[in-house]
Amino acid sequence: MEINFSELKNKLEKYNPKLRIYSDMIVQDYLIMQKYMIEFQSNCIYVAKPDDVPEELSIESHLNVILITQDNIVPPILNDVRVNLIIIEGKHDTAEILNDLYTILHSEKKLLLASSKLLSSLSQGCKVQELLDLGSELIGNPILLVDMSTSLLAYSGISDSIDEPAWNSHIKNGYITQEYYKLYEKEARLAYTNSDKNSPILLESKIWKHRIILHKAIYQHSILGFIEVLEYNKSFHRSDFEVIKLIGNAIGIVLQRSSYNSNFPESTIDASYINLLMGKPANREQLSDLNKYLSIESTDHLFVLCIDLKSLVDANSKILYLKNKFERIVPRNYTVMYNEQIILLLVRKDSHLLQPELEQIQHLLAENSLIAGISRGFQNLNKLYSEYNKAEAIIEIGRNMDMNKLLYIYDDYMPYHLLSLTSETANLLEVCTPELLDLIEYDKTKKTEYTMSLYYFIINNLNMQKTSDILHIHYNTLKYRLQRIEEFHSLDLSNELIQLNLRLSFLILEHVNKMDFISYMSSVMT
Repeated sequence: MEINFSELKNKLEKYNPKLRIYSDMIVQDYLIMQKYMIEFQSNCIYVAKPDDVPEELSIESHLNVILITQDNIVPPILNDVRVNLIIIEGKHDTAEILNDLYTILHSEKKLLLASSKLLSSLSQGCKVQELLDLGSELIGNPILLVDMSTSLLAYSGISDSIDEPAWNSHIKNGYITQEYYKLYEKEARLAYTNSDKNSPILLESKIWKHRIILHKAIYQHSILGFIEVLEYNKSFHRSDFEVIKLIGNAIGIVLQRSSYNSNFPESTIDASYINLLMGKPANREQLSDLNKYLSIESTDHLFVLCIDLKSLVDANSKILYLKNKFERIVPRNYTVMYNEQIILLLVRKDSHLLQPELEQIQHLLAENSLIAGISRGFQNLNKLYSEYNKAEAIIEIGRNMDMNKLLYIYDDYMPYHLLSLTSETANLLEVCTPELLDLIEYDKTKKTEYTMSLYYFIINNLNMQKTSDILHIHYNTLKYRLQRIEEFHSLDLSNELIQLNLRLSFLILEHVNKMDFISYMSSVMT
């Protein structure tokens, strides 16, 4: 049992004490001061009334005293500068103050024990269940933990015969039912409005037969869940609030690094994935592990869905809930929290996302007041960084251009992304239509002329006859080439946005290579 002298004064605030401090020493025990005393312990605090104070004091280093004085009388001997003095004025019973000192020191002992056990548990890599078991042991009451979707994560100290219907319902169903949730949320919000939002609160709810302590499991200002303690086996003590605060902080740490949360990498797979998002290329072995873990086949197409949380009200309190919801409902995805966003890597057989799936994503966004961007499709995980940047960039671009939309698809906004970029070569090449670059590479390898046929067709506004005349080929030959381009390179040449993307891509290649496109292709083919 120990507490700083100045902190002890704060714990006695109901007496409106005055403080005069020489050295803020540790107090471990208390005694009643007697007139006959000669020697005093420096780690003890002595409770006295003026008549109890000896006329002479033997003070080796310092002396801690609580003086109860009705007439504001302070014995001269206590004016010694080596005396740490708490003065309590008025008519107060010594026994009452002694009882308070016992309670305070007992609480401090309880907190010290809790801190010691928590530190030991955390150093040994404990799990959430172990922390709840420890919390229930220290407080002597049942305790449970829910995530932000009110789903039950763990509980402790609960027997089958517990007389608390709301609590039993939560344990049985694994979540708070709508019936209880509406009342519960209203009362919890009211309680937090009238108290420190980072401290435990006491709820006397209509839905509980017993009072509960409610506290947030917090890590670095992010709320990861809620802890509930039921006043069932014994009455709450004020030290319980401090203990549950310690438990909450410890659970926040464990949740952050556990399977309940994905903010930090938990494995080499997670670390490799987050490194890719940060622009750090993976080696062949890492890519192989990622592809195997994510069940990505060589023919699969990948898309980055970037969900922005920056404008979401009270985002920290909803992160786990939203992450779990998208992860559960959107098929074949890998989800992480990154840069105040929910990032989903979508793995698909098709080279584009189907309309029903896009509508499902839009419905989820609307349901939760969110906006998101989707990248182009790609097939190499080392392109994850650039495609993530595209998905992120079009959120801001799309929001500025069309505030009514919730889901922005990169190809719909590619020209505007181009305009927002600098003229750096690397950035501009990232914007080029990938199918055009593939087509150029195909021509280079096979010595074919599909790219020039496409180029003249686009710049001549899809005029087949004019294009065939320029190329000095038969009309049907041009028609065949364009059909092959559409079939084997997934380009719908009747789509106006694709036409615009191709025009811009031609311009980019001219700008980057500092020559017209015809000269550029001539250099490529030689």
